[in-house]
Amino acid sequence: MSLLEVQEVRKSFGGVKAVDGVSLTVDEGEIVGLVGLNGAGKTTLFNLITGFLRPDSGKIVFAGESITSLPPHEISRRGLVRTFQTPYGLPSMTVLENVMVGSQRRANESLLANWCAGPGCVSGWKDDLKSGLACLDRFSLRGRRNELLGNVTAGEARLVDLARQMMARPRMLLLDEPSAGVHPAAQEALLQVIRTLNGEGITFLIIEHNLAFIRALAARVYVMSRGSFLASGVPDEVFTNEQVVSAYLGGLK
Repeated sequence: MSLLEVQEVRKSFGGVKAVDGVSLTVDEGEIVGLVGLNGAGKTTLFNLITGFLRPDSGKIVFAGESITSLPPHEISRRGLVRTFQTPYGLPSMTVLENVMVGSQRRANESLLANWCAGPGCVSGWKDDLKSGLACLDRFSLRGRRNELLGNVTAGEARLVDLARQMMARPRMLLLDEPSAGVHPAAQEALLQVIRTLNGEGITFLIIEHNLAFIRALAARVYVMSRGSFLASGVPDEVFTNEQVVSAYLGGLK
Protein backbone atom coordinates (compact mmCIF):
# COMPACT_ATOMS: atom_id res chain seq x y z
CA MET A 1 0.00 0.00 0.00
CA SER A 2 1.37 3.44 -0.96
CA LEU A 3 1.93 5.67 2.04
CA LEU A 4 3.18 8.59 -0.07
CA GLU A 5 2.04 9.40 -3.60
CA VAL A 6 3.41 12.28 -5.67
CA GLN A 7 1.27 12.79 -8.76
CA GLU A 8 2.53 14.83 -11.74
CA VAL A 9 3.98 17.58 -9.55
CA ARG A 10 5.51 20.64 -11.18
CA LYS A 11 7.39 23.64 -9.80
CA SER A 12 9.10 26.39 -11.80
CA PHE A 13 11.18 29.36 -10.74
CA GLY A 14 10.97 31.87 -13.54
CA GLY A 15 11.88 29.90 -16.66
CA VAL A 16 13.58 27.08 -14.76
CA LYS A 17 11.57 23.88 -14.36
CA ALA A 18 12.93 22.68 -11.02
CA VAL A 19 10.42 19.81 -10.79
CA ASP A 20 8.81 18.83 -14.06
CA GLY A 21 5.88 16.42 -13.89
CA VAL A 22 7.34 14.13 -11.23
CA SER A 23 5.39 11.12 -9.96
CA LEU A 24 6.59 8.66 -7.33
CA THR A 25 5.24 6.28 -4.74
CA VAL A 26 6.64 5.03 -1.46
CA ASP A 27 4.95 2.02 0.08
CA GLU A 28 4.47 1.75 3.81
CA GLY A 29 7.55 0.16 5.37
CA GLU A 30 9.83 0.84 2.38
CA ILE A 31 13.19 2.56 2.21
CA VAL A 32 13.38 4.43 -1.10
CA GLY A 33 16.39 6.37 -2.37
CA LEU A 34 16.43 9.59 -4.39
CA VAL A 35 19.74 10.37 -6.09
CA GLY A 36 20.90 13.04 -8.51
CA LEU A 37 23.53 15.68 -9.12
CA ASN A 38 23.33 19.05 -7.42
CA GLY A 39 20.57 21.07 -9.06
CA ALA A 40 18.62 18.00 -10.20
CA GLY A 41 15.57 19.07 -8.18
CA LYS A 42 15.76 16.62 -5.26
CA THR A 43 15.59 19.10 -2.40
CA THR A 44 12.93 21.14 -4.22
CA LEU A 45 10.86 17.95 -4.42
CA PHE A 46 11.34 17.41 -0.68
CA ASN A 47 10.25 21.01 -0.06
CA LEU A 48 7.11 20.41 -2.11
CA ILE A 49 6.24 17.18 -0.33
CA THR A 50 6.69 18.73 3.12
CA GLY A 51 4.87 22.00 2.45
CA PHE A 52 7.82 24.39 2.39
CA LEU A 53 6.92 25.11 -1.24
CA ARG A 54 3.55 24.99 -2.99
CA PRO A 55 3.49 23.10 -6.32
CA ASP A 56 2.38 24.88 -9.48
CA SER A 57 0.34 21.80 -10.35
CA GLY A 58 -0.05 18.19 -9.33
CA LYS A 59 -1.07 16.45 -6.14
CA ILE A 60 0.66 15.01 -3.07
CA VAL A 61 -1.11 12.36 -1.01
CA PHE A 62 0.04 11.00 2.36
CA ALA A 63 -1.79 8.13 4.09
CA GLY A 64 -4.71 8.54 1.70
CA GLU A 65 -5.15 12.28 2.36
CA SER A 66 -4.17 15.15 0.09
CA ILE A 67 -1.51 17.30 1.77
CA THR A 68 -0.81 19.43 -1.31
CA SER A 69 -1.91 22.73 0.24
CA LEU A 70 -1.04 22.07 3.89
CA PRO A 71 1.67 24.05 5.73
CA PRO A 72 4.75 22.22 7.07
CA HIS A 73 3.60 22.00 10.69
CA GLU A 74 0.30 20.36 9.69
CA ILE A 75 2.11 17.85 7.49
CA SER A 76 4.51 17.08 10.33
CA ARG A 77 1.63 16.51 12.75
CA ARG A 78 0.28 13.89 10.34
CA GLY A 79 3.52 11.92 10.72
CA LEU A 80 5.51 13.05 7.67
CA VAL A 81 8.75 14.58 8.97
CA ARG A 82 11.97 15.68 7.24
CA THR A 83 15.57 16.63 7.85
CA PHE A 84 17.56 19.19 5.86
CA GLN A 85 20.85 19.18 3.94
CA THR A 86 22.29 21.52 6.57
CA PRO A 87 21.18 20.51 10.07
CA TYR A 88 19.18 23.21 11.83
CA GLY A 89 19.19 23.75 15.55
CA LEU A 90 19.60 26.13 18.46
CA PRO A 91 23.36 26.48 19.00
CA SER A 92 23.06 28.15 22.41
CA MET A 93 20.99 25.27 23.78
CA THR A 94 22.25 21.85 24.79
CA VAL A 95 22.06 18.74 22.66
CA LEU A 96 19.31 17.33 24.89
CA GLU A 97 17.29 20.55 24.75
CA ASN A 98 17.56 20.60 20.96
CA VAL A 99 16.16 17.09 20.81
CA MET A 100 13.33 17.81 23.26
CA VAL A 101 11.98 20.75 21.21
CA GLY A 102 11.01 18.20 18.56
CA SER A 103 8.18 16.86 20.71
CA GLN A 104 4.70 17.29 19.26
CA ARG A 105 2.97 15.53 22.13
CA ARG A 106 1.20 18.64 23.43
CA ALA A 107 -1.83 19.88 21.57
CA ASN A 108 -1.55 23.39 23.07
CA GLU A 109 1.93 24.97 23.21
CA SER A 110 0.90 28.43 24.43
CA LEU A 111 2.78 29.94 27.37
CA LEU A 112 -0.45 30.57 29.30
CA ALA A 113 -1.63 27.00 28.83
CA ASN A 114 1.66 25.61 30.09
CA TRP A 115 1.74 28.08 33.01
CA CYS A 116 -1.70 27.01 34.11
CA ALA A 117 -1.20 23.30 33.46
CA GLY A 118 0.13 22.59 36.95
CA PRO A 119 1.26 19.00 37.63
CA GLY A 120 0.27 17.93 34.13
CA CYS A 121 2.85 20.26 32.63
CA VAL A 122 5.58 18.86 34.91
CA SER A 123 4.55 15.34 34.00
CA GLY A 124 4.65 16.21 30.31
CA TRP A 125 8.13 17.70 30.65
CA LYS A 126 9.33 14.54 32.38
CA ASP A 127 7.88 12.42 29.57
CA ASP A 128 9.71 14.57 27.00
CA LEU A 129 12.94 14.28 28.98
CA LYS A 130 12.65 10.51 29.08
CA SER A 131 11.89 10.36 25.36
CA GLY A 132 14.72 12.78 24.56
CA LEU A 133 17.27 10.69 26.43
CA ALA A 134 16.00 7.55 24.68
CA CYS A 135 16.43 9.26 21.30
CA LEU A 136 19.98 10.27 22.22
CA ASP A 137 20.71 6.66 23.19
CA ARG A 138 19.71 5.51 19.71
CA PHE A 139 22.42 7.70 18.21
CA SER A 140 25.03 7.17 20.94
CA LEU A 141 24.76 10.84 21.94
CA ARG A 142 23.77 10.59 25.61
CA GLY A 143 27.31 11.47 26.63
CA ARG A 144 26.96 14.75 24.72
CA ARG A 145 23.56 15.67 26.17
CA ASN A 146 24.81 18.69 28.16
CA GLU A 147 27.09 20.01 25.40
CA LEU A 148 25.94 23.14 23.58
CA LEU A 149 24.85 22.28 20.05
CA GLY A 150 27.18 24.98 18.73
CA ASN A 151 30.16 23.05 20.10
CA VAL A 152 29.50 19.64 18.54
CA THR A 153 30.91 18.36 15.26
CA ALA A 154 29.03 18.62 11.96
CA GLY A 155 28.36 14.89 12.02
CA GLU A 156 27.02 15.01 15.57
CA ALA A 157 24.79 17.96 14.66
CA ARG A 158 23.29 15.86 11.87
CA LEU A 159 22.58 13.04 14.29
CA VAL A 160 21.00 15.48 16.76
CA ASP A 161 18.76 16.69 13.93
CA LEU A 162 17.62 13.14 13.21
CA ALA A 163 17.06 12.47 16.92
CA ARG A 164 14.92 15.62 17.16
CA GLN A 165 12.71 14.42 14.29
CA MET A 166 12.20 11.13 16.12
CA MET A 167 10.63 13.08 18.99
CA ALA A 168 7.74 13.87 16.63
CA ARG A 169 6.98 10.14 16.44
CA PRO A 170 7.01 10.06 12.64
CA ARG A 171 5.30 7.56 10.45
CA MET A 172 7.60 8.51 7.56
CA LEU A 173 10.98 10.26 7.51
CA LEU A 174 12.41 12.20 4.57
CA LEU A 175 16.18 12.39 5.05
CA ASP A 176 18.21 14.90 3.04
CA GLU A 177 21.76 13.50 2.73
CA PRO A 178 21.95 11.85 6.17
CA SER A 179 25.53 10.60 5.68
CA ALA A 180 26.94 14.06 4.78
CA GLY A 181 29.37 15.21 7.45
CA VAL A 182 29.24 11.86 9.23
CA HIS A 183 32.67 10.28 9.66
CA PRO A 184 32.98 7.10 7.56
CA ALA A 185 33.60 5.09 10.71
CA ALA A 186 30.20 6.24 12.07
CA GLN A 187 28.24 5.67 8.86
CA GLU A 188 27.77 1.96 9.57
CA ALA A 189 26.19 2.83 12.91
CA LEU A 190 23.89 5.30 11.14
CA LEU A 191 22.93 2.62 8.63
CA GLN A 192 22.02 0.31 11.48
CA VAL A 193 19.93 3.00 13.19
CA ILE A 194 17.93 3.59 9.99
CA ARG A 195 17.45 -0.16 9.51
CA THR A 196 16.27 -0.50 13.11
CA LEU A 197 13.81 2.36 12.78
CA ASN A 198 12.55 0.87 9.53
CA GLY A 199 12.11 -2.48 11.27
CA GLU A 200 9.96 -0.68 13.84
CA GLY A 201 7.64 0.53 11.08
CA ILE A 202 9.04 3.88 9.94
CA THR A 203 9.05 4.47 6.18
CA PHE A 204 11.94 6.36 4.55
CA LEU A 205 12.57 8.46 1.46
CA ILE A 206 16.26 9.38 1.40
CA ILE A 207 18.22 11.85 -0.72
CA GLU A 208 21.84 10.70 -0.81
CA HIS A 209 24.98 11.36 -2.83
CA ASN A 210 26.80 8.46 -1.20
CA LEU A 211 25.79 5.64 -3.54
CA ALA A 212 27.26 2.90 -1.36
CA PHE A 213 25.21 4.20 1.57
CA ILE A 214 21.93 4.25 -0.34
CA ARG A 215 22.65 0.93 -2.04
CA ALA A 216 23.00 -0.63 1.41
CA LEU A 217 19.56 0.65 2.47
CA ALA A 218 17.12 1.18 -0.36
CA ALA A 219 14.75 -1.35 -1.87
CA ARG A 220 14.13 1.05 -4.77
CA VAL A 221 15.88 4.12 -6.15
CA TYR A 222 14.74 7.07 -8.26
CA VAL A 223 17.37 8.92 -10.30
CA MET A 224 16.55 12.58 -10.83
CA SER A 225 18.02 14.81 -13.53
CA ARG A 226 16.94 18.31 -14.59
CA GLY A 227 13.69 18.17 -12.69
CA SER A 228 12.43 14.77 -13.83
CA PHE A 229 13.22 11.11 -13.31
CA LEU A 230 15.85 9.52 -15.52
CA ALA A 231 15.35 6.01 -14.16
CA SER A 232 13.89 4.05 -11.26
CA GLY A 233 14.08 0.53 -9.95
CA VAL A 234 16.16 -1.66 -7.66
CA PRO A 235 19.63 -0.20 -6.94
CA ASP A 236 21.69 -2.86 -8.74
CA GLU A 237 19.72 -2.34 -11.94
CA VAL A 238 19.59 1.47 -11.74
CA PHE A 239 23.28 1.99 -10.96
CA THR A 240 24.35 -0.23 -13.86
CA ASN A 241 21.84 1.21 -16.34
CA GLU A 242 23.89 2.45 -19.30
CA GLN A 243 21.81 5.61 -19.69
CA VAL A 244 22.23 6.47 -16.04
CA VAL A 245 25.95 5.72 -15.99
CA SER A 246 26.72 7.68 -19.14
CA ALA A 247 24.30 10.58 -18.77
CA TYR A 248 24.29 11.06 -15.03
CA LEU A 249 26.59 9.08 -12.78
CA GLY A 250 29.74 9.63 -14.80
CA GLY A 251 30.71 5.98 -14.77
CA LEU A 252 30.30 5.39 -11.01
CA LYS A 253 28.86 2.00 -10.11
